[in-house]
Amino acid sequence: AAAALIPSISRGAVIAAEVGLVVLAFQRGRRAGLTGVVLAILFLAVVFPRIIDWRLSITFGPDLQLAHQALDESSGWRLDTLVAGLKLFRDNPIFGVGLGQFHYLSPKYLDPSVAITYSHNEFMDVIAEQGLLGVGAYSMMLLGIGWTLLRSAAPGVRGLLALFAVFLVASLTTEPVSSLQTIGIFWILLGVGLASALAAGARSWPSVEGASIPGGAAPTAGGI
Repeated sequence: AAAALIPSISRGAVIAAEVGLVVLAFQRGRRAGLTGVVLAILFLAVVFPRIIDWRLSITFGPDLQLAHQALDESSGWRLDTLVAGLKLFRDNPIFGVGLGQFHYLSPKYLDPSVAITYSHNEFMDVIAEQGLLGVGAYSMMLLGIGWTLLRSAAPGVRGLLALFAVFLVASLTTEPVSSLQTIGIFWILLGVGLASALAAGARSWPSVEGASIPGGAAPTAGGI
């Protein structure tokens, strides 16, 4: 799946996929994880830029300078929308501007030359559209999911942890929660995985004698 993203030259998607692979590698051991980090950095620094040039040459022809100017302009627009999102939050800090309203209200804070009005950042959408109340609720949800997966002894949880990591990183460059076509399968898999994780219980903590304590409860001072 990660390889299928490469020709799209979606930098955010490729980085998110790389993070997911690194998370999987770390679950096989520290050495595997560090090796994964090194390989991911080498790929992103050396290989992927050449793939981008190849893909851009198909769309823009041999004039890669023009192609990179277009990419830089797009990146600049995205930064402009993030600044607009902060201004929307500044003006509506408690409740935000309302779900789905970023696209309609951001032009108020954007230069007319900016061709995009979406934030392309799920976290910024939550901040601007739902304010501090939404940020608190969304943060609690994410922390709850992460904590449940980290403590779970259910089979397959390693893959779900990697998938959750991909979701978090991808959210920096897109708005997956508000798009059913990009997030529907994720929530289905995550829901099934969380149900399995809760049914399986938490990972066991080692006790003083070396026996495990079921349910993940840590030994108390009275039990030592």
